[in-house]
Amino acid sequence: MASLRLPLLSSPLSHLSPSIPLLHVSFAHLSVHIPAHRTRRVRQNKSEKRRPLGRAGKVRSQLKYPIIAPDDHWGTWTALFATGAFGLWSEKTKIGSMVSAALVSTLVGLGASNLGIIPYEAPAYSVVMEFLLPLTIPLLLFRADLRNVIRSTGTLLLAFLLASVATIVGTLVAFALVPMRSLGADNWKIAAALMGSYIGGSVNYVAISEALGVTPSVLTAGVAADNVICAVYFIVLFALASKIPPEASKTTNDSTMKSESDNGDKIPVLQTGVAVATSFLICKAGTYLTKLTGIQGGSLPGITAIAVILATVLPKYFGHIAPAGDVIAIILMQVFFAAIGASGSIWNVINTAPGIFMFALVQVTVHLVVVLGLGKLFGLDLKLLLLASNANIGGPTTACGMATAKGWWSLVVPSILAGIFGTNLLLFTFPMMFIGALSCVYLHLQKKSNNKSSSNSSGGVTSSQFHRTLASWRNPVSVKAPLGIVSSVEICFVLMFIALLTWSLANYLYVSFGSLHMHKVGEKVWQAKFRSVSLRLGYIGNTCWAFLFFPVTRGSSILPLVGLTSESSIKYHIWLGHLSTVLFTAHTVGFFIYWAMTDQMVDALEWSQTYVSNVAGEIAMVFAFAIWATSLNKVRRKMFELFFYTHHLYTLYIIFYVLHVGSAYLCMILPGIFLFLIDRYLRFLQSRNRIKLLSSRLLPCGAFELNFAKTQELEYNPTSILFINVPTISKLQWHPFTVTSNCNMEPDKLSIVIKSQGSWSQKLYKQLSNVDHLGVSVEGPYGPPSFSFLRHEALIMVCGGSGITPFISIIREIMFQNTIPNSHIPRVVLICAFKNSADLAMLDLLLPISGPHANQISQIELQIEAYVTQKSEQPTIEAQSPIQTVLFKPNPLDSPISATLGPNSWLWLGAIISSSFVLFLLVLGLVTRYYIYPVDKSGGFYHYSYRCLWDMFLVCACICLASSVAFVLSNKSRNSKKDNNNNKQIQHLEMETPPTSSPAAWSYVVGNREVESLPNQSLAQAMKVHFGARPNLKKILFESKASDVGVLVCGPRKMRHEIAKICASGLADNLHFESISFNW
Repeated sequence: MASLRLPLLSSPLSHLSPSIPLLHVSFAHLSVHIPAHRTRRVRQNKSEKRRPLGRAGKVRSQLKYPIIAPDDHWGTWTALFATGAFGLWSEKTKIGSMVSAALVSTLVGLGASNLGIIPYEAPAYSVVMEFLLPLTIPLLLFRADLRNVIRSTGTLLLAFLLASVATIVGTLVAFALVPMRSLGADNWKIAAALMGSYIGGSVNYVAISEALGVTPSVLTAGVAADNVICAVYFIVLFALASKIPPEASKTTNDSTMKSESDNGDKIPVLQTGVAVATSFLICKAGTYLTKLTGIQGGSLPGITAIAVILATVLPKYFGHIAPAGDVIAIILMQVFFAAIGASGSIWNVINTAPGIFMFALVQVTVHLVVVLGLGKLFGLDLKLLLLASNANIGGPTTACGMATAKGWWSLVVPSILAGIFGTNLLLFTFPMMFIGALSCVYLHLQKKSNNKSSSNSSGGVTSSQFHRTLASWRNPVSVKAPLGIVSSVEICFVLMFIALLTWSLANYLYVSFGSLHMHKVGEKVWQAKFRSVSLRLGYIGNTCWAFLFFPVTRGSSILPLVGLTSESSIKYHIWLGHLSTVLFTAHTVGFFIYWAMTDQMVDALEWSQTYVSNVAGEIAMVFAFAIWATSLNKVRRKMFELFFYTHHLYTLYIIFYVLHVGSAYLCMILPGIFLFLIDRYLRFLQSRNRIKLLSSRLLPCGAFELNFAKTQELEYNPTSILFINVPTISKLQWHPFTVTSNCNMEPDKLSIVIKSQGSWSQKLYKQLSNVDHLGVSVEGPYGPPSFSFLRHEALIMVCGGSGITPFISIIREIMFQNTIPNSHIPRVVLICAFKNSADLAMLDLLLPISGPHANQISQIELQIEAYVTQKSEQPTIEAQSPIQTVLFKPNPLDSPISATLGPNSWLWLGAIISSSFVLFLLVLGLVTRYYIYPVDKSGGFYHYSYRCLWDMFLVCACICLASSVAFVLSNKSRNSKKDNNNNKQIQHLEMETPPTSSPAAWSYVVGNREVESLPNQSLAQAMKVHFGARPNLKKILFESKASDVGVLVCGPRKMRHEIAKICASGLADNLHFESISFNW
């Protein structure tokens, strides 16, 4: 397999892009200037009410008529080029050589505009930004051979990430010190916009401002303050860099890196002309590509992408014209810095935005202090820190200009690429980690709100129009293979995802076909295109991997935000798994065909030391095929254990996949894997405990109920899932079962029901009657964060066989809610289909074993329609087998089920996510600086695969460390309560234990189902049994007259699809479908 190389274009959907593109927001950040059309549009929006800001809402110059008027184009251009030339001349002086030409040009421009010599706004400045600056970019990137600069970029990327953290810290400190209360509701909005601007660019400033609804006058004032701050900040950066000498001249492709000719040598006119013409051609191609693809944010991303691609593909040609290009670029960069200084009007800021100016001043000051402090901690070079800070505040372009002006030639290209890659890491990895941590806080507050509302329920509230509309969107619209039951919402997201993949593939191919790279002499164009298609299919498969692990994170804090659970999201994991494997298969087969056509089959055995490994990709595909083949529906159902064990090869699959794609692509898929590993390790910690199994009820139909002790702090909602492991049967197998108990009715006990159908459950059923103690480990419970079924006016629950178990928990929840005054309780119809009459015993589980709430069964509107399909006559009472209860001896080493760090401790999970990710970044920086960087700095090559292994190891190590500390601390905080509850439970259990040690004597007959008691009588009155018949589901559903009916189904696939088709027919608008099942 070939490596996945970095594509170089972005899209409006860049947050879902299937690679790590060079995002336009970084390049568009000139920070000192927002294009004129942006400003004009803001000012002309007179329909909006403007909030007074300072003394005026409109930006005005301190002098009404500067000496050189804005429309005096020749005068303005003369001033700009004269300022740039003066800056270059100043380097020949003692003072100028200390501060650099760029600093002198910026200071002169700033002074000239504020003294009224030149205007602070002029069409010439827009020309500099829109034409001269794009022309300069290719000239600076003629040596941007990625194969030579990638190592320097890695270290500068680390510095960029530190600077981005510093921007966030600076924003928080500035908002605390300068809250800008005079702006009213716009204060926090402009703070967020400035933070985005000082990480992602001026496009982010405009986009965030518009998204948050910043008042136009405040937006304009923020631009003025930003211009001055950036001009001043660049002066400070150049002052700090004044004592750092330029690098010695280097030779690359027999071309000197010097910008000036030595001893009067003339720069060849032909080379200069070719360099300028080539730059113009690249700019034209970049702007045309930007317009064609509709990419927002300007043409700089396209221009940069093409320049880097061409410089990498044709290093000799561009190395030849690079010296001439350097001279032109240096002159134009001096004009650029002069324009930066000229656009900063200090008087305008004093008149219009003193609060915003002070906020931004504190913001960048704290940013600089934090950057220098973290740089000192990590031992990074000062020039790396200054360039990284420049890339954050001013953008990659100004960082590149600073590197050029200071003569740091080896950092010219990395200064651009670091800003780009750093932004990508922040846009792909950090947002999802931030959402994961922040959602924990939201779910914690939502849980407290739900508890408060349930305890102070005013009741009588049925579904609102919003909930009805949302429920209608969740109704099935398609019930066909291979997707199964699909709702309108799911179809919308599937179409959007397909559109994303299609657009991304088309975008990649369009760019790659425009600059094909021949990997072998004599290679044909169609062969190169075939290789390009195969490579881009791998890019698209990587997009699927970015989402693959979110659905299987059981304790996810992200899934509940969109109303999903891990169980209901399993089908999305299956869809993504199939799609990614198909794409990776096409990617692999395509490269094998390409290698065979071009006689390069030896590349299939390549494990490069300086780049990604093809062998690792091939090994990863072996594991992928094994996982894929055993996960097919027919194989999984018939050989579940084979599927279960093979699926655990995912760890090796991930390792070799990362070794193949490299660390850069790990950034994109890291959020899903990171959150999944946190969840997996927390489940591992919970499973180390042996759980106290109190008793078991054995039903005549072969089903049995297991009753576990639990702590009172553990809370869960109906339809939750518990995973259990019985080491005496299998130490590796974990099986999910629905929780049937209710945490409110039975605060010290948790129950599940298992039907003995497979080999594992049959072995467990036999052991229950022959042992006096059973060791069990559990994971969970996991379930929905809230219980929404009560919103419906009526509930129709349809189940088949053991599918009744989730409805047992729902009915018990309704029984409990009935005890709360003024609660809204829906009318319930339970339709059960059983094969044999013995299965009717499962209806006895609707009642809890004990407790005052059992009598509530007679207080709710419950109708049970039970159908026995294989019996036409009712069996006699004598033929019915009794239910047996088995009590287990207590073991002091066993403990009750306690709350997991997630669904029951959202704040702890948020702390784990944030601390482990920050720890990972810090440790990664230390390893890079003190272990990997010295090897690269000394001229060696640190093995590329070892870098990937370091990344994966540090992810796992930081997760284990942070999770373990949180797990220990959370256990200590509740140990005292836990010990008291344990003592009470043990004493209570000892009072009920029969005084015998014979295992057989532990079992006693509770009696048949005809025992007279009020709850049993009420249950019998609500139940009607039909023998030898099947339910007419269409008739039952259509006869429901309630305006809002929730239709819940749990049972065989045929039953679920039949009910889904009825609800999707559109004949009854009051039916709202929901499937409660593992398999879709």
